[in-house]
Amino acid sequence: VDVWYHALLQRHTRLATGTTYRTRDLVPDALTRRSRMHADYLAPCDIGHCLGAIVNDGTTADIPVTPLSVYRPYGSPDFSAADEACLRRIQPHLSQALLVRSRLRAAIERVATAVVVLSRQRRVLLANPAAETLFASTAPPLVRQGHLVSDDPAQAAALAKALVACSNYRFDARFTLSIRLAGAPGNGVIIRLAPPPARTPKADQAAAIGFLMREG
Repeated sequence: VDVWYHALLQRHTRLATGTTYRTRDLVPDALTRRSRMHADYLAPCDIGHCLGAIVNDGTTADIPVTPLSVYRPYGSPDFSAADEACLRRIQPHLSQALLVRSRLRAAIERVATAVVVLSRQRRVLLANPAAETLFASTAPPLVRQGHLVSDDPAQAAALAKALVACSNYRFDARFTLSIRLAGAPGNGVIIRLAPPPARTPKADQAAAIGFLMREG
């Protein structure tokens, strides 16, 4: 049981974005030390105090309440007004990032086309429901151990080459590569690859955006 969080809920009827708190103000040290939370988590991690801010207000199911927390061990100085001001400066940026991430995920899940985000090593970093449905209905499997595959050696080599090419390009609508993953021409599964936009989820790992199509 998170005694700090329960105390925070008792103090605020609604945890609005930007709410800041210091756990020393919420729960006395002596009470915290008697809690199982202290024995199981705080003491092993050398956590004594926390300065926190709520980075979103949790008013929708897909954006849960998320505290941004800065920890210090017991015996450390209390957090200063400058520390709190720093947290307040950071919080709006994280709130915006979470909102953008939520909207991107909601958007990709509504797209009827099967869409995947791939790493340079063919790992599937993100797949929308349409892609998951296509993968489940294709034999032999197109995804093995989390990686996109093609049983045709020539196409597998082409896929690897395309991912390298995509990872070296910035997004350009004129650039696309089509790879056959399964089946004969006219009756198979094709993926068309393009370099990912810079703001793609997991963009630091992403090499390509893939659009999957079943021919016919």
